[in-house]
Amino acid sequence: MTLVSRTWHALSIPYLLQNVEPGSHNHGQLVPFLGSMEILEMDHSGILIRQRTFLRLMTAKPELARHVHNLTWTFFWQDENEKGPTALDRETWNVFSRLENVTSPDLAQYTNVDACHDPLVRQNPPRMFPRVTSLRLEGWMHRRLVTAIMTSICPSKLRSLKLDGLNDEGLLPDGHSMVVQIERQYARDISRARPGDLSPFDDDMVQRQKLGSACSFSGPTWYPLRYLAGFRLDSLSTLDVQLSPLSGRDDRNYLTLFQGVADVLRTARQSLTFVRIAFGESPQHHGPISSGCGNARAGWVRYQPQCVAMASIFSLYVLPVLCDEHFPRLAKHDCEGFRLIKDLGGDPRNLERGDSIREYQQALLLPDVSIMAKACVDYRWIGQHGISDHHPHPESLGQVTNIFLSS
Repeated sequence: MTLVSRTWHALSIPYLLQNVEPGSHNHGQLVPFLGSMEILEMDHSGILIRQRTFLRLMTAKPELARHVHNLTWTFFWQDENEKGPTALDRETWNVFSRLENVTSPDLAQYTNVDACHDPLVRQNPPRMFPRVTSLRLEGWMHRRLVTAIMTSICPSKLRSLKLDGLNDEGLLPDGHSMVVQIERQYARDISRARPGDLSPFDDDMVQRQKLGSACSFSGPTWYPLRYLAGFRLDSLSTLDVQLSPLSGRDDRNYLTLFQGVADVLRTARQSLTFVRIAFGESPQHHGPISSGCGNARAGWVRYQPQCVAMASIFSLYVLPVLCDEHFPRLAKHDCEGFRLIKDLGGDPRNLERGDSIREYQQALLLPDVSIMAKACVDYRWIGQHGISDHHPHPESLGQVTNIFLSS
């Protein structure tokens, strides 16, 4: 009986490891998530046990890593009752570096634990998942991880790309994650910009961020789209990009992402069969502004027209491509979340809040209302997830100040 069991175990392991799914973000268990906020109190220890079991197996028998083809993983790093990642958790990146046959990674980051600021989180290997054909990334994720994945894959073999509220934590020039104090002082948010000032990051700024001579502020992650736009995308059939509700961070992150979406649409127009573009709506957009203190209500009144302006800009990047370019295989395309242009843009109270908003409304030609019907109410609030609230080191603060004074 024992001999039979061992033989059966050896035969079954390759099949059992083909699909590894110790993740929770596809089951409504990731914070923040789409739906009721009661999930905030959910216990994730069961999923963490499954992850550690997998890590233990892969550490003990690294030769089994070749059998993993589909990976769904929510990065927890530690239990909420633990003081930090365990020794086994610290093997995560070593295990992931051996998963070279994974073709469909689906990754997300759980952000409500102190481990998010542990250096371990940002010590991923420089090369990950070289055989990817279908990629989905959700929520906050640091740029090193996104870069390692994107620069490892073969763009011409990528069939599906889904970016679901993917956000970048931002980086200081010294390599540390962005801190709130610096971001609040230096980020260029949309409320302070003028239409003539709006432009995506150029090649020079992207290179400076890469070399560490410029900051990168938190916001939507544009790197995957900007990177892919420079290659032939002959196999890309599915493009699904959903933004989280506007968070008021540096507007250039949004504009660079908008440009990236438009460029990928043009590059992959011969192969795309499904396209979904979604602008996340805060649920409060379509309800009365009645709760909170006076400052909160005043902030919300300023926030709404900013969302209208940014949604309008996004639509003006994407819609001309969908309307004017030829997509011979496109069977379905959805544009969601742009209804707030119609619902809020028609309210004079939302169009007369500050000179910058009036300039936006005069400069933008709002698109046809036929694409403004579908909702994309997103209960996820990115807030400052992934951004450290600790006080920056004086040397870091001085370095950032010198960069801005000299630029």
